[in-house]
Amino acid sequence: MSIDFSSVMRGQLEQRRDRVARAISSGGPDPQLTALLNEVDAALQRFESGTYGLCEVCHDTVEADRLISNPLERFCLDHLNICNAGHPPALLIRGGRIEPISATGLPLGMFPDQKFSIDRVKLEAGDTLLLYTDGVLETLNNTGEEYGMPRLVHITTASRSMPADRLVASCLADVTTFREGTSRFDDITMMGIRREPS
Repeated sequence: MSIDFSSVMRGQLEQRRDRVARAISSGGPDPQLTALLNEVDAALQRFESGTYGLCEVCHDTVEADRLISNPLERFCLDHLNICNAGHPPALLIRGGRIEPISATGLPLGMFPDQKFSIDRVKLEAGDTLLLYTDGVLETLNNTGEEYGMPRLVHITTASRSMPADRLVASCLADVTTFREGTSRFDDITMMGIRREPS
């Protein structure tokens, strides 16, 4: 039995629209819910016009796994949008080099009605994007020394040719070795995204 991907995605969007509309109806006007409802309506309109699942920049097909995880996605991996609300800079691994993508805003929730800028990053074949929380950099060893950015860049450089999951595992293993069993005071979270060569 085959599943019609388009029908499934449309059904998910219609269910999401109903839930958001009910939340607005029962709780009164809310700018964030209204914005979400508008995004869902725009996605449904893209279905009507035949452009759902097409990148708004290059008009190539958006990767199916990205649409499954976020049915509102409008850009393919060639055109990633990064909005960094106070996290450390993401690391772009490209052609053997490590390029930081700097923070673009203050931490989320510090000020009401805060605006954030968006950086666009084009992931080329073989590129990897490494995202991590400040708990990685601020991890302490038993002498009180921080792990820091230079160590992360060093292990990332040494592991740069690995698939994303192994790169993340290598970095996390290095942080664990550095900690030498000391207690954690913050989360240690990492995520890698790799665009495989064609």
